[in-house]
Amino acid sequence: MRVLMLLVLLFPVLSFGSEKDERLFEETVVEASQGDVDAVFRLAVMLEAGKGTPIDGKEAVRWFRLAADQGDAGAQPAKGSAK
Repeated sequence: MRVLMLLVLLFPVLSFGSEKDERLFEETVVEASQGDVDAVFRLAVMLEAGKGTPIDGKEAVRWFRLAADQGDAGAQPAKGSAK
């Protein structure tokens, strides 16, 4: 029971990373939402890796596609992938 309680308490730390990662994720969301194509790609990578946020493959693909549609060469191979 103690182990389960400890995991529940530590889950946000284990899954999302540090507060610095979480702040970087939040800043990247704002920049990406404002149309910064580099931020759009970084956001996709962060969602795919779970850096500063829980892993979300579907949302990562959506942002990779947006980056690819905006001409980001790094996002081109990921555009059609689905996780």
